[in-house]
Amino acid sequence: MRVRAAVPACLLALVVVSGCGSDPGDRDDAATDRPSATATSPASSPSSEPPEDPRTPPAIVVTGAAGSVTTQPGSYCWQSSDGAGTCADAAAVDPAKLPVLTGVGPATFDFAVQGWSFTATFHELRDHPFGDDAQLEAQQSEPGHFTLVPPQGSGDFRVDLHGSGPQGDYAAVFRWQVPPEAAPR
Repeated sequence: MRVRAAVPACLLALVVVSGCGSDPGDRDDAATDRPSATATSPASSPSSEPPEDPRTPPAIVVTGAAGSVTTQPGSYCWQSSDGAGTCADAAAVDPAKLPVLTGVGPATFDFAVQGWSFTATFHELRDHPFGDDAQLEAQQSEPGHFTLVPPQGSGDFRVDLHGSGPQGDYAAVFRWQVPPEAAPR
């Protein structure tokens, strides 16, 4: 008898939790199931400007010598100027499923919301799951424009971007493969 009563309660809890923190109008299930990569030339830049006071963090597009990738969004807490706030958690992504940037560094990205700073943690991917990590500050050449340089000449890295600013904090991730023949000597 207790089992029968518990089943509807569990189903109700599942429905409530699955809707938590999401706005059905902002959801694109097809886009969230796979990494996004763009095949733009290195000289091009994203043309869409985020709203003046976005309700969620804008997407980060990293541009390197061989092209651009849109990072995989991660966890964030964000509060807009009207006081509305949103937090979202993201599960770790298998490095094989991350968007991949290839080529030698440096790479750049824009985050067009004022007052933000970013760090990049480079996790070297090897045959074993625990490679060497290097945490570097993303250099800001002008407001909202950041530059990343890999910590060594070549390698296969999972790059975790962590940003903080007036609206809260934001994480994004991508994979950067720098082949040995492309590394500066």
